[in-house]
Amino acid sequence: DSWAISLGGIVSMTLGRTSRVEINGHEYALPPELIGRRIQAEQREGIIVFLDHGRPVCTYRRQDGVPGLSTKPGYTPAGHLFIEVLKATPSSMLLEWAQAIGPNTLRRATSLLHGRRDIDSLRRCVKFLGLPGGNPDLYPVFESFLATVGCTLGVSRLAEKWRMLPGKPDTTRQDPTYTFQRLHSMVEARLLGGDSPLNWRAGTGSGLGGGQPRKGIVFLNSVPPQPCGGGDPAVASAGDPPVASAGDPPVASAGDPPAANAGDPPEASAGDPPAANAGDPRQPHLN
Repeated sequence: DSWAISLGGIVSMTLGRTSRVEINGHEYALPPELIGRRIQAEQREGIIVFLDHGRPVCTYRRQDGVPGLSTKPGYTPAGHLFIEVLKATPSSMLLEWAQAIGPNTLRRATSLLHGRRDIDSLRRCVKFLGLPGGNPDLYPVFESFLATVGCTLGVSRLAEKWRMLPGKPDTTRQDPTYTFQRLHSMVEARLLGGDSPLNWRAGTGSGLGGGQPRKGIVFLNSVPPQPCGGGDPAVASAGDPPVASAGDPPVASAGDPPAANAGDPPEASAGDPPAANAGDPRQPHLN
């Protein structure tokens, strides 16, 4: 259910199995151990306070009317957090990343997104952009490779052929700007309450959420092939949803990941979550 609270109002609800509550058009994550318990939400000036039998549990900055999720470290499972990161990533950032690699990459990335914001399209695009491993020395080779293989292969098949390509430069140089780790860290920090703008020139990622050096990459599952589209793409996307800047200031992790994206992202494994649709992981109703 979606709850509406006015300033100074308090509502009580039973926390459903998603451990999320939607209030005034925005979702807030709560500690999973509270699932099934009766909780209260109090709206104060600029903030929402969640209470368990009158005991404050967590506080978020109000995000009335802003689609998306506000969460805190440990409140959202890693696979679900990855999906929320993808949903909150502006398409313009993905296309700028593609443009930095080259025009063939930009054309293919635009085709993968094909004007939609569904999770599978976003996942395919991010996996595709990670194939050169964030190594600028591989960008020209990757561009030539794309020109050779054409635009009909799916991303997983493309990744297989790219890994088997002989003669790639044996270098470890890393792009200081365009990496999946940096993208993930910037967007995750916003979901956790940060205020930094979402663009590639906004400093370095904060690396919140456990400091895993390859965070999120395990969830880049293989997906069905998508045909390539024609035409030269533009670098802007007008349909990007607003991104929440919610919650208390996030708590930095001691093990911030490096800005580098080493190696190709792995193909799907038995432990990866199933490919999500546009509504996953959120359940539509809370008790």
